[in-house]
Amino acid sequence: MTSTEIRKAVVAKLRAEGVTVHRYRQSAPELARLVQLIEPCLGGSPENILRAWLGIDPEPVRPNRFVSTGMPYRLSPQMRVAAARARACQPPMKTPSGIGNWNQYTQFMLGNGRAQ
Repeated sequence: MTSTEIRKAVVAKLRAEGVTVHRYRQSAPELARLVQLIEPCLGGSPENILRAWLGIDPEPVRPNRFVSTGMPYRLSPQMRVAAARARACQPPMKTPSGIGNWNQYTQFMLGNGRAQ
């Protein structure tokens, strides 16, 4: 069941119990709060509270598709361009022994590519 189907089933069950459910307050946290008024023993995340009240098993944890397939994560071409642009905007890194290449640093600060 999808989360929308679960919420609709919970709303129907709450209305059958005689609880008034506002039309615009049917999110999972709001419905879980109403369910906990009826069944205070239920706890956990709102989605799991709704599933437990309907008698549905909690949703199993699914690993990320990259982890399950064993494929390494690769940036898309657009993200590679964006990452290169972000790297180009960075000032030079400081080295452990000082401030690195002073000429490169001053050229970056001046913005014209030449030390004056």
